[in-house]
Amino acid sequence: MKASLALFTSLLLLAPIAQAGEMTPGQWNLSVELDAPGIPEQMRKQVQYDCINAKEASDPEAALRNSWKEDNCSAGEIKHSGNTMRWSADCTMPGTKVKTRVTGKMVLHDSKHYTSEMTMSGNNHSMKTRIDGKWAGSECTE
Repeated sequence: MKASLALFTSLLLLAPIAQAGEMTPGQWNLSVELDAPGIPEQMRKQVQYDCINAKEASDPEAALRNSWKEDNCSAGEIKHSGNTMRWSADCTMPGTKVKTRVTGKMVLHDSKHYTSEMTMSGNNHSMKTRIDGKWAGSECTE
């Protein structure tokens, strides 16, 4: 489960750069809700920070595909429809041969706010997350 959580967290932090549409570069504050058996209550709701640079904001699909390569995932599939993007990829857990399926949906409400849902399933486990991302400023401090 620790390997799954590490991969999931990595994909989670990169998810904002994968949005269909234009996002404002800079620091983003993420309100994250995790839902999976065995996750301690204190980890279920978190605040995380992400820094999106101008290059990532200008080519979000390439940034997502690069993150998949780094996380030992397949080329995956990305579909855009208006301000909504859906994606899926198959990943291999670090240090194992366990396959994990990652699917997600993201809605860009405007250039400074998005919501996202992501599910990671594999090895008889499933983890879901919801993210509410809000732009915090042009300078990254976290």
